[in-house]
Amino acid sequence: MALLYLLDALHLNIDVAHLEHGMRAESLQDADFVETVCAERGLTFHMERADVPSLARMWKCGPEDAARRARYDFLERTRERIGADCVALAHHRMDQAETILLQMTRGTGLSGLSGMKQRRGLYIRPLLNEDPATLRTALLELGKTWCEDATNADETQPRAIMRHVVLPALSRVNPEAVAALCRVAQIVAAEDDYIESQIDLLWDGRFRLTDYGGYIVWVDTPHPVLAARLLRCAAPKMDMPVPEAAAITRMLALTERSRGTLSLTEGWTMMRTPERLHFMKPGVQSPELQVNCQYHKVEHAVFDNDPHTQVVDEELIAGAVWRTGQPGDWIWPLGAPGRKLLSDYWIDRKIDRPFRPYVPLLVRDSEVLWVVGVGISQTVRVTPTTRQAVRLHWLGNLPWEGKP
Repeated sequence: MALLYLLDALHLNIDVAHLEHGMRAESLQDADFVETVCAERGLTFHMERADVPSLARMWKCGPEDAARRARYDFLERTRERIGADCVALAHHRMDQAETILLQMTRGTGLSGLSGMKQRRGLYIRPLLNEDPATLRTALLELGKTWCEDATNADETQPRAIMRHVVLPALSRVNPEAVAALCRVAQIVAAEDDYIESQIDLLWDGRFRLTDYGGYIVWVDTPHPVLAARLLRCAAPKMDMPVPEAAAITRMLALTERSRGTLSLTEGWTMMRTPERLHFMKPGVQSPELQVNCQYHKVEHAVFDNDPHTQVVDEELIAGAVWRTGQPGDWIWPLGAPGRKLLSDYWIDRKIDRPFRPYVPLLVRDSEVLWVVGVGISQTVRVTPTTRQAVRLHWLGNLPWEGKP
């Protein structure tokens, strides 16, 4: 309410958004109170109701986390609908101190210790450095009223424990404990910004999106601090849940090996190969190959360093079809003494397992004539007896090329 009165006093063009969480019997009365104030001041009021306890069960998280997730979803949808330039949130200095302590109990890293930002994208927190006691005093002096959330005094709630138990105890050690914690957040935020700048330098060329999720090139292992940040930054790019600190520790342990897999949250899997870290999302269906290949007749075989291109004997690819790999497929590798299973060929050519279902193959029956981007079969090579050579050029990205 202090934020509402402040922004209105500045004669800004504001709308007010309120989410009723369905967690308290009196929460509808609180919503009515806010709506009345808005009506008195001629402010547009937007409200939705959410069943946070049900959402918490569905999302398998605590009620506070579910409430936050539902609230930000509501605020973002409202902002987009009305075309607002930004969203102002009313967090204050005590909220910041509590957030830092809660993050510490979860074993957070620098990003968590940096607390809330005064500006994060289109979200701003004008009161973040203000003491809530000062805000209450100002409201009383102005004759303004507000509602107190009963859960603020419920010491079964983690944030209330920090507010009524932990912070008073810390204040016995240092009367300025709240200010000190907020100062920690400012210092860590500056260091966090520096690490982010280093991540931008490391990021270029390392990450690719794929049909199964994505991968990070991991040949030279960066410092663990930067490595952890790379792993965390990759998650939202793939719509993967951002891993908690404990999961990051397990992921870093896997990076120290040349091979292995690790189960992550919500069905995601991380796979370590000698050169990459793959992230596979759950429920990926067998891919349907989109055939896009150009054929050009040529006089003879010409070496071309393009992995998308091969020159073969036209007569020897008659009847071949395009598809992806199947059990029992085999190939006679160019220059090899005999045939081998495609599964062994993948290993010989060091093709990472997540890529294999997406590699286009030119196949006749079970014989693979061309593994695009990898090699052709001895069967279709151009020889002095070849009557017509044809240049095949596959259009589109190969799976390891990914999408930036």
